[in-house]
Amino acid sequence: MKMRFALLFLCLFIGVGACGGSLLAFKSIEPLSQGQTYAGLEAAMLQGTPFTTFLIPGLFLLVILGLGNLIVAILLWLNKGYYGAMLLGMSLVVWIIVQVILLRGWNVLHLIFFLLGLFQFASAVYFVRSMHLPLPFSAHQN
Repeated sequence: MKMRFALLFLCLFIGVGACGGSLLAFKSIEPLSQGQTYAGLEAAMLQGTPFTTFLIPGLFLLVILGLGNLIVAILLWLNKGYYGAMLLGMSLVVWIIVQVILLRGWNVLHLIFFLLGLFQFASAVYFVRSMHLPLPFSAHQN
């Protein structure tokens, strides 16, 4: 029971953090277009990436990692949503890896959220296995 609430809290933490990060991304669009920096973000960070602003990354943060984790937290409260937690944990890990590659650098927040994504994924896998939940889309379903 305590482990489920730890996973639920983790999803809330990641979800709120991602929503906050998306707000920074959205608020940075105008200052960056005027050559200014905003909350540590600068237009030069996007050179060599497919993006000209932080709008698309901000949308991904808001919709997938933010709202997705908040929805999964509600489902975990109802003792559901373990597959969603697995998917979002792996999505966070991939997101951080892609972000570090595109930005050509990393900081301590990258490491923290990478580890949180791994922990979210591993915790959800633990619940799926311990509760003997069938894997979705598997060839062998009972």
